[in-house]
Amino acid sequence: MCLGHRSTPSSTNLSSTPSCTHHHADRTGNFERGIDTLHTPIGWNKDTQAQIAFSIAAREACVDVAAIYQAVDELNQILPSTITQRLPPANVARMALYKRDHIAQRMVELRSVLPKGDLGQVVAGCPSVLWWPMKQIESTLQELRCLFGGTEDDSEGLMALLEAQPVLLEPGVAGSVCEEMERLFGVGEDPAKRLRMLVRNPSLVLSLMPLHAQV
Repeated sequence: MCLGHRSTPSSTNLSSTPSCTHHHADRTGNFERGIDTLHTPIGWNKDTQAQIAFSIAAREACVDVAAIYQAVDELNQILPSTITQRLPPANVARMALYKRDHIAQRMVELRSVLPKGDLGQVVAGCPSVLWWPMKQIESTLQELRCLFGGTEDDSEGLMALLEAQPVLLEPGVAGSVCEEMERLFGVGEDPAKRLRMLVRNPSLVLSLMPLHAQV
């Protein structure tokens, strides 16, 4: 049976196929679950999803499915596994095929502007940094250094904060958080005081950030 299509269950097999569960792949290979899903079909797990998604990606790219698995393995050597595990298998396959070189280059660029700390944790928490223009990221980092102190050569405290709350790399989030800190806690204009408060209690960032950034 072709992996890209599901056969219609026979009358003798209806009891093993929940009528409220729907899986289909759109033209981009993204898999969707029916809103009214009550049960998971027998044998349907992450490995099964990956097998089907990789087969579809291979057919679209006119390559052998083994090439997809190899590309994904190479991507996993570049990116933290926490990123690829959170993405749909179809997206992982496409990233591996078409964006692997870009991602490898971007990780090098990010390390150049964030030379210390766990870069993988930051990227896992804010995957958009893989696609944002580097000038935007550099501008945001400069804003963070102004708001929380630190320099390019001395950024351990700031990096610890970014590891805990990578969402601060979202444009405008840090400024809004600092405004709320001043309004609620009266921390003034002392960057070091702001940094100490948030490093001690990183969850404050989520409480103080704008609602639109939490979506």
